[in-house]
Amino acid sequence: MKKFLLLLIITLITFNSCSSSDDMDVTPMTQEVKATLDLNALANISGNDATALIKFNGVAADQFTSDVIPGDQITYKIETNDPTTIVRFQKYEYTSGSNELWVCLKPLSTEGWLVGFMVNPDATENNVEVKFNMLFQLEVNGVLQTQKTYIIDPKIKIRSVR
Repeated sequence: MKKFLLLLIITLITFNSCSSSDDMDVTPMTQEVKATLDLNALANISGNDATALIKFNGVAADQFTSDVIPGDQITYKIETNDPTTIVRFQKYEYTSGSNELWVCLKPLSTEGWLVGFMVNPDATENNVEVKFNMLFQLEVNGVLQTQKTYIIDPKIKIRSVR
């Protein structure tokens, strides 16, 4: 009886390991990248590089990399510690890395404001990354503050599967 039970357990383990799906996920999805910006700290920086003040999903912005596959969308949301102040992305600028990946990223906008990227579903690059600048201004009480534009510099890396 013990031999039969042992044989049954080994058979079940073998069956489960052989029948499990080894397929990797290639289904596009939307990734939400979130951060909070302390406006007092922003007011005290010299220059306009706000990268050190931002943690995307808990990771410092200069170390943050979005891993994507073709067809994915990435949306960026930076909230402030003042409900009357909104971060408005003005422009995305290529800085380094794969130029081929950069041209496969289509800026996304909502109500006329940039909010992220869509990765071209036909993108063929794999295991390359691009570093870029996100330029933003603050909107305070519905008025865009155009006198200063700030910069954040994250990265995006493309893979063939998740």
